[in-house]
Amino acid sequence: MEGITNFGSIKQTYLNMTILFTTANFPDIFLPSMHIGFFNSFIFMFFMLMGLYFLTNLLLANVFNKYMIRLAEKRRKRVIRRMGYIETIFYQHDRDQSGVLEHMEAKAFLADVFDFDYHNEVHRTTALKILEIIDVDDN
Repeated sequence: MEGITNFGSIKQTYLNMTILFTTANFPDIFLPSMHIGFFNSFIFMFFMLMGLYFLTNLLLANVFNKYMIRLAEKRRKRVIRRMGYIETIFYQHDRDQSGVLEHMEAKAFLADVFDFDYHNEVHRTTALKILEIIDVDDN
């Protein structure tokens, strides 16, 4: 009688198995079928193991993968936008349009990009370190 109550139609079976997947009504579905036959429990164990551990993990992995793809795309767009801003500021400070910043132009560029204040000792030291790293010709 329990099989007819819980699995009377395909729609009712699908609904009960979907709810069973959430483990909300596990005893209501599992225990009556266990009384019918002990081996019925293997069907439910297999369903729960496959559903909870494999399908849920695949779903979670897919959601996580899509999230990582969206995050990487946002990061890529942000880097492109940031490089555009830096390039615009670079060409504003490159007065002779040579593609190279002179020392004072580089200091003004760093002041604009990193919001440096050259009256602050820490900012000045950091700017000089950056200029030393960038200056490959040592001039």
